Amino acid sequence: MVPLGPPPQAQEASPVQELAPVTVIGHILDIGAAGRTTIGREVLEGFPRGNGSVNEVLDVLPDVQLRDPARSSLTGGEILPPDVSISGGRAYQNVFTIDGIGNNSLLDPTTRNPHSVGNVPGHPQEIFLDTSLVEEITLYDTNVPARFGGFTGGVVETTARGPRKRYGGNLFFRTTRDGWTEFHLDDADRYDFDHSNTASRQPRFEKQHAGISLDLPLTERLGLLPAYQLLHSRIPLAHLGGYRDQIRRLENYTLKATSDLSPDDLLDLTAVYSPYRSDHFIPNALGSDFRIEGSGLLSALRYYRFFPAGDLDLRAAYRQSENSRDAPRHFRSWAATDTKDWGRAAGSDYSQEGGWGDIEKTQRTWQFKGDVTLAPLLAGPAEHGIGLGWDMENTRGTYDRPLTTYDYRQARISPDIVCGEDQFACEEGEQFFTERKVYRKSSTEATITQVALYAEDRARFGNFQALPGLRLSYDDFMKNANLSPRLSLSYDLKGKGRTVITGGLNRYYGRTLLTYKLREAIAPPAAETRTSHQNRLTAWEPAPFQGTNVHRFSRLDTPRSDEATLGLDQSLMGGRLSLKYVYREGSDEFARQYGPLQPDGLRYYRLTNEGCSRHDSLRLSWERYWPGHSLALNAVWRQTRSTNTDLDEIINEEEGEARVWFGNEIVYLGQLPEENYERWEGKLTYIARLPFGLTFTNFTKYTGSYRDVANTDEEKPVPEGERRIDPGTGEEIVESLAVYERVKRPDALTFDWKLAWQRELGPALLALNAEISNVFNSRIRIEEGAGYRLGRQFWVGVECFF
Repeated sequence: MVPLGPPPQAQEASPVQELAPVTVIGHILDIGAAGRTTIGREVLEGFPRGNGSVNEVLDVLPDVQLRDPARSSLTGGEILPPDVSISGGRAYQNVFTIDGIGNNSLLDPTTRNPHSVGNVPGHPQEIFLDTSLVEEITLYDTNVPARFGGFTGGVVETTARGPRKRYGGNLFFRTTRDGWTEFHLDDADRYDFDHSNTASRQPRFEKQHAGISLDLPLTERLGLLPAYQLLHSRIPLAHLGGYRDQIRRLENYTLKATSDLSPDDLLDLTAVYSPYRSDHFIPNALGSDFRIEGSGLLSALRYYRFFPAGDLDLRAAYRQSENSRDAPRHFRSWAATDTKDWGRAAGSDYSQEGGWGDIEKTQRTWQFKGDVTLAPLLAGPAEHGIGLGWDMENTRGTYDRPLTTYDYRQARISPDIVCGEDQFACEEGEQFFTERKVYRKSSTEATITQVALYAEDRARFGNFQALPGLRLSYDDFMKNANLSPRLSLSYDLKGKGRTVITGGLNRYYGRTLLTYKLREAIAPPAAETRTSHQNRLTAWEPAPFQGTNVHRFSRLDTPRSDEATLGLDQSLMGGRLSLKYVYREGSDEFARQYGPLQPDGLRYYRLTNEGCSRHDSLRLSWERYWPGHSLALNAVWRQTRSTNTDLDEIINEEEGEARVWFGNEIVYLGQLPEENYERWEGKLTYIARLPFGLTFTNFTKYTGSYRDVANTDEEKPVPEGERRIDPGTGEEIVESLAVYERVKRPDALTFDWKLAWQRELGPALLALNAEISNVFNSRIRIEEGAGYRLGRQFWVGVECFF
């Protein structure tokens, strides 16, 4: 380590005045009632990293919920960051930033199904920055300042670390696998899980996480930080009598440059390229390999200038992201025969092959923003800190299916058939297809320009402080102008910071997603049929096609959330106790309105503002720091009610969106009531720096019992539903749907540990790490469709600082 203080010569030349010792009380999370929490390097380095995403670290904070398929016993090989809900908000209605620049995707951020015929999975974030490159994370969950907008949940500010003032670097490698993991499953699911041929059940996986970063001080005023990280997952699955690997791969290429142009000028450059790819196949389908790609690019320039009258902070950025699929163009479901026998190995009457064609979605954004902070002004007995700013974003989204895709079904055995020119959808002297779905080529684009102006004040009068703010935003897509008033108040009872009462009244407006307009342009699939005449194929002819939803876009109001908070910060037992109540009411939220089935076989629906929600939470936290030890406790009771949970279209491979029974009504899956709407939750984070270079971190999480909406694995007939005769048995088959009910989930307690050992080896520092999640192997039911949380899991790693 570099010693602090002046060099020895200076110490001898100047007498040193010995000061009285000062006790510094720190907070590892700094959770306060005001609504701003900062997670610094101590937590980032000590917290069990999992897949190394920023979102996973947020789990230490109160009223933050993660939906993480990588923690499910069914899908332990996945690597994407979990979705985050903040203060009851939806995962796609948060603001994510990297060095002050937006990091939100407007392209289907809740879509997850890789087998959707007409869409590609997305994510609320464009770039997934690895925590090894993060200096600090700041979360605003309530009383969010007026300089932020475009959310009804919260704001997550990520600051990438800059180059250090001396040459050095960091190199690390971590790994885990199924052999180091315990899986919790229902007994009835064990066989299907162990012999899985689908990525929705992953009995085997292996993950590697590695990275390197270099600190390059080129001059006294200029430094560079180049870095690379890789997160790789291999998932072997059964496929056509053998095993095939599905791959997940996430990379970070980062370059950060910092230049002190003068004592008053700072210039920063941030460039991040974050490509993600996942390789899939359709279960038991020959030649069905396809690739999902989701890359993100960010290039940002920041200029900071100090003036005696205040500070000027200017930022300009270009962002680009892509969600695309590279897949075989057509899908064919042959009858399993001696010449097409690969389906028989899977016990099927069909031998399938191919895929559903290429799709590419892109988002390109220019962003320009500026902040002016004036020097404190005195007006009578009050002191004011005025802040002004603007933010402009221009985003262009595109959707493109470059070629028409055919999905061939209903193969007919015909030993005398003559295929003629159609050798693709017909097998000479054996069989031919009588039906096909047509997914026509289509492309569209939509552009949205969003402009915002804000003004805020930090007014102090004695022990009283007020933070009023006003934000005016406009977008030319929905053509809505929205005015967001913000007000946060605090009163220090004795002027010493030991007892501070806070409160706030705020309005937030959400984000407009380009996906609404892009989905409207997706051509609905058509159906065609044919037969044979005198052993020759007839021409394809249009046929009725039922069960597809068609999107209709309309101008809407911007979703908004009104918030009221009341809190207390109190010094207690050498630490700080915080108590806060939060009330939020969401209005004009986006929801879908379904129409009846039309004569053309299509079911039209449109987006409306009929969604609403309410969130109440009561939060309690206490933090304390001792030399070498840090402790943070927090607990929250929350209740969230909502008319709908997300916007994603849940697609069934055959018939469009699934319908289910709930109570005595038939509803769509997207219309089921809000899950997990009331619960207690407690979290404890403890970090200890021990002798012999050891560091120990414990993260304990308690979740109280709650009610959920779940599939009962039962089915119920549909009145006046479709009926047909089974050609094999002659019995009548009646249409039936799955039954969903409210169920009670038990409480749960988990421990996650990390143990690190460091030792100096000459000029380098070597660290060995071991992480154990769910230490005591608790069996915990998580959200519907994901089964149980992973049992005990080990990560091991090595890291070198030089």
